[in-house]
Amino acid sequence: MQSVGKLTSHGSPRMAVLFLLFSAGCAGSPRGATPVAPSAPSADGGRRDRFAEHAVAGSFVMLTPARPAEPASPPVTLVLAHGDDPDEQRYPASTFKIPNTLIGLETGAISPEEVLRWDGQPRPIKDWERDLSLVEAFRASCVPCYQEVARRIGIDRMRDHLGRVGYGNGLIGDHVDTFWLEGPLAISVREEAELARRVYLEGDLPFRRENILLVKEAMKVEETPDYRLFAKTGWAAKADPNVGWYVGWVETAAGPRFFATRVLVPADQPKLMASVRKTITLEIMRDLGVIAK
Repeated sequence: MQSVGKLTSHGSPRMAVLFLLFSAGCAGSPRGATPVAPSAPSADGGRRDRFAEHAVAGSFVMLTPARPAEPASPPVTLVLAHGDDPDEQRYPASTFKIPNTLIGLETGAISPEEVLRWDGQPRPIKDWERDLSLVEAFRASCVPCYQEVARRIGIDRMRDHLGRVGYGNGLIGDHVDTFWLEGPLAISVREEAELARRVYLEGDLPFRRENILLVKEAMKVEETPDYRLFAKTGWAAKADPNVGWYVGWVETAAGPRFFATRVLVPADQPKLMASVRKTITLEIMRDLGVIAK
């Protein structure tokens, strides 16, 4: 039975997993292809337990194209974990805004020019108390806005599209506007990283390219001389412990890397959750030499 809210024991508090494997399902690499590991780690070996340093359990998955010049080549998978099984499915929270947006656009429930109106009622985050464009609502992670999107899509169309995408456990239940926040929908860290890869590649999802391009633009977080970062946060406050996410990809001169970070944080430490998801992700990227220190 999957656990989506409870933290299970994984033995020693030291780094639980660090390994490389090939992840093109059960298929081998194409004839003549030689998958390679990610960039060489930093001097500390890339093995610093960043989760332990921040006093949280969590896991991180990164997919690196075997041939950097060919982003669609079979990926090499890096897994880091501390007290969290990356294959265990948990609530996706606001990372579900990625498929929610795509399904809304594809079904016509929303349009690229959509303005999601504030009804004047108090909302838990002040930045949500205004009219928001679709991209603004995505970047602000406006929960009430996307609950309205889900209601417009409707439970039947939502279930059908999630099945076509192959998203997590595919379970919706009876409430179309809460299933990604408090279940029954759940997804693993590995599955989140793979979805980020599919969004980047554009061709392996049942959505029109213009809709995928809009979501990719909405996911753009920052651009530096060395890299471009695309990501979506998530925070399942109904889970115990709370489940936090940072999911997306980073583009460098060496090619893209697709990642998913999940952290498990006690419910009484919201400030820790707010800061730690992106911080741990970038620290690991620097430890591995993906981006400059």
